[in-house]
Amino acid sequence: MKIRKFEGQQMTEVLQEIKSVLGPDAVILSTREVSRRRKVRGGGFLTMPIIEVTAAIEVAETAVRPPVKKTPVFERALEAAVQGDIYKELQSIKDAVADISANTAEPPTLPERNEKTVPIAEMHETWLEMKIMLKSMTEMRRQDPLFSKNSTLGALFEQLILSGVDTETAQHLVQAVEESLSQEDVWKPERVQHSIYDVIQRLTQVTGPFALRDDTTLKGPKVVALIGPTGVGKTTTAAKLGVTRLQRKQAVTLVSLDETESGRGDILIQHADRYHIPALKITSWNRLKQFVSGRKKGELILLDTAGRSHLKSKEIVLLKQLMSVGFPLETHLVLSANTKGSDLSDMIDRFSIIPIYSLLFTKIDETKTYGPLFSTMGRKRKPLSYLTTGRRIPDDLELATPKGFTDLLLSRSG
Repeated sequence: MKIRKFEGQQMTEVLQEIKSVLGPDAVILSTREVSRRRKVRGGGFLTMPIIEVTAAIEVAETAVRPPVKKTPVFERALEAAVQGDIYKELQSIKDAVADISANTAEPPTLPERNEKTVPIAEMHETWLEMKIMLKSMTEMRRQDPLFSKNSTLGALFEQLILSGVDTETAQHLVQAVEESLSQEDVWKPERVQHSIYDVIQRLTQVTGPFALRDDTTLKGPKVVALIGPTGVGKTTTAAKLGVTRLQRKQAVTLVSLDETESGRGDILIQHADRYHIPALKITSWNRLKQFVSGRKKGELILLDTAGRSHLKSKEIVLLKQLMSVGFPLETHLVLSANTKGSDLSDMIDRFSIIPIYSLLFTKIDETKTYGPLFSTMGRKRKPLSYLTTGRRIPDDLELATPKGFTDLLLSRSG
């Protein structure tokens, strides 16, 4: 038997590497979360959580098995699980792929093992990934006494992992569910699902809409700045927010801070002209300070800033100038929902060179895995303000609510 350890920041990445190195028949022996120190640009170290998985593969076999029959662990994992919606979905995937495998398998007279690596369908690839993932989750459930003694809680844990929630957070959520239910109800799938819904709702922190607070210290306008990496949709989001506020007959001005004079600000001006929103492009920090000082109390200024790579320290440092312009500032970090969880955490750390009031997730429609968003919000203790679900202005903008985000995470609708 060949045994190896694999490490990565996301379970899906580790499982993909295991499949690539050891093949789809790899067996997960153990899974744990460890910390690793990583050197960052500019000096210093950053401690990052890493998933360590020990996997094995039998290198010698006495008999060659046809591809269509190579699913015993997959079968056992499904049979051991509670029959919830997630397992029905996985079962349908497995059944469909089994048909593909049966139709494309090599003839009995040519059962050479190495020929099965020929690609047969994209769905077959998904099946292999699911096979390894279920092996991993089944082993993790056996190792944890909480999950091994209660198959309903084990099924919930697997559901959370498949949604992208990190291992530690998933364990805490399951434990919270167990503590909230009676000894009888903790075995009932419908009660467990109701409880996890309530737990996630309570843990999801939101800011509510932009509000002009009755603050005696706020003598001028309220300035809301959108910061974040390049390509996440800050400019379109600023336009959506501006139109939404204008529809409510509330004062708003869109400002594009284009200090490099790249022409990026022209896009925001075009959006503003289309919807008759006051807007302008400013190319220096001093000019921005002058403009804000001349506005009235009760007005909202939406500031669209240039995208900056979180890996380029010189670009991030420039954001410090936002804090030196002399007016109160509310900063929202705009991030794409299809970003890896490890990158989300890194981006928040880098952009925290200035105070971050909340997170704003864009491109919700471009992913079906929202667990990394939830895990990151909890780990970094940052609330959520808005979500965007497409490019339409202003339709594809949603105010974040605990219920709405929980529906996304648990794949509920209506």
